[in-house]
Amino acid sequence: MNSFGERFRSSLTKLFSSKPNGAETFPSVRYFAVMGELAENYAGTTSVLFHRSNAIATEIRQPVEILVFGHVRDYDKLNEVMHGDGRLGSDVKFRSMWNDLAVLENKKVPAASFPAFSPLDAASTDEVIHGEGVAIRRFRKAEDGKNLQIDLLRPDASIIVSDRRDAPVADHRKSRSIILCDQESQPVLEFSSMNALRYYWLDYVIGHEQAVLFSDTLGMAGITHSYRRSNVAVIQTFHNLHLRHDTIGALGYTGAESLPLLQHIDDFDATVFLSERHLSDVNSLMGPSPKRRVIPNSRSTVSLPTDQPRPRTTGIMLSQLNGRKQPDHAVEAVVIANSRLSNSVSLDIYGQGKEEETLRSTIERL
Repeated sequence: MNSFGERFRSSLTKLFSSKPNGAETFPSVRYFAVMGELAENYAGTTSVLFHRSNAIATEIRQPVEILVFGHVRDYDKLNEVMHGDGRLGSDVKFRSMWNDLAVLENKKVPAASFPAFSPLDAASTDEVIHGEGVAIRRFRKAEDGKNLQIDLLRPDASIIVSDRRDAPVADHRKSRSIILCDQESQPVLEFSSMNALRYYWLDYVIGHEQAVLFSDTLGMAGITHSYRRSNVAVIQTFHNLHLRHDTIGALGYTGAESLPLLQHIDDFDATVFLSERHLSDVNSLMGPSPKRRVIPNSRSTVSLPTDQPRPRTTGIMLSQLNGRKQPDHAVEAVVIANSRLSNSVSLDIYGQGKEEETLRSTIERL
């Protein structure tokens, strides 16, 4: 474990916790968050990422960058929009990997050759997607529709990266060849995986400075758990239980999508859980670890007047209306409660989602 990671982890419990005198302790380092692509209808986890980034930037009075690996949206434009409507503070901004790679002055490795480099032209391109202020993408596909090659281009059609998934190697096998090009579309560096290219960019952004890198999703965990640098502390937050639907308790913590992360859970400098129960479930399954901490989400709330107590028979649910959030379970629970209680209870549901009409039908049926 790197010494910086050890020092940071020892102060992690204080990171978002006030001292008795009201002060908060933040290590004097650079702070970053990582994400894939910002969804048009992003929800809770992304909102927490923004909230935490804004809070840290306000506390340390220094910029916090949200490092984005996606290439579909125009992140320079999003910076303007989200600064304008207040979702991002003035010291928080998106930084796009593809925007950086498009302008980097990369130097060719001496004596390097690139036999797999075969950029797509009009004859070999099966599909073209034009972005909005972002890279143009050309695709070469197999008969079954699988992508065999993706070239990402600058607005002037020069190549940023040529990602070939069927590059020939010995014994007639195929391998992946990701080639980074200069602004004249000439190959300069080759990578065998997308993570290797991502790490190249992270190294460029962070340099040799001490830094903290926050990761918040299973997808990002698959990238960041093996990003090991002596000057960087990587912190993974679990926002969901990731339990299988047909089980209860720790032994159900084996959903297929969670297994890769669980196998590498202690590769991070620290892993954050939102509740003691969640941490207890993971410790029961994996065994305890000093790297794991509980830091609940934080939000500013308005205190209710003490002379207006909250009615105990009313409740609200705020969530996306989809199967993962299971709002239909909440509706059924209220129906069951009202069949057993002398004083009926009520529930107001706030949200949007693809299952809104189905939920309305369930409410009417019950």
